[in-house]
Amino acid sequence: MIPLAMAWIGDNVPYEQRQAVLARFLIGQICGLACGQTFGGLAAEQDWWQWPFLVYTVLFAAASGLLWYRVGRHERPQGRKPESLGVSLRHVLQKPWPRVVLISVFFEGAAVFCGFAFVASHLHVAGGLPLTEAGLILAVFAVGGLSFALLARRLVPKLGETGLCQLGCVLIAIALAAICRWPTPGVAVVGCYLFGLGFYMLHNTLQTTATQMAPERRGAAVSLFSTAFFTGQSLGTGIGGAIIAFSGTTPTLALATVAVLPVGFGFAWQIRRRDRALVPA
Repeated sequence: MIPLAMAWIGDNVPYEQRQAVLARFLIGQICGLACGQTFGGLAAEQDWWQWPFLVYTVLFAAASGLLWYRVGRHERPQGRKPESLGVSLRHVLQKPWPRVVLISVFFEGAAVFCGFAFVASHLHVAGGLPLTEAGLILAVFAVGGLSFALLARRLVPKLGETGLCQLGCVLIAIALAAICRWPTPGVAVVGCYLFGLGFYMLHNTLQTTATQMAPERRGAAVSLFSTAFFTGQSLGTGIGGAIIAFSGTTPTLALATVAVLPVGFGFAWQIRRRDRALVPA
């Protein structure tokens, strides 16, 4: 659903306005993420901890029913002749810039979620916080994301894509380093806020470039983007979990702190390189 919505925005919103629109689009995702973190923390300390799965099953069923109803009331748009998935994906991957974006978002997912996935565990193990309280603190991540969504119209023109990438990864690193060193409630609240703000500065910039990396195959392009991001998430979480099994949560958060910096600064460098290539001699 998210890639299709991104593709629709890419088809209907000019590029210079797209990042602010995508930032507002993120509000729904951010609120959902906050609810998930909160429900997870609440459920972890209850006897029947599986109840969030039932809640989400009902919500997804309701959303599917509404979408099915809406689709049935509208005629399907007449576009070009459908082509195979392999042809669409190959068309996207043949271009160098889409490969840069996909590799960048893969490493973003790996670096960021190697640490963020275990922040609640670190607060519980190293800081002695109950899992319920740790889950509620993680919800502050969403407040940071909402702050970016509300300020995007001002931040995007002022910082530009390269500035958002660089400042975003720095804020993420500061947040993870602070939580890693001082796993207290006060530091964790501020850290999760900065993490959310920095993550959406970086990720929203990547999303915006993804909607334009292959305009003629936008659906396939943003689907590849999401696949790369979630594959990176899985790898990062797996690596973080393996490190925790041997050394605990502190080295995992420290690794994520260091790993996120080359992702943001590297993609900012690639954007500048792309822009220089587009300027006529």
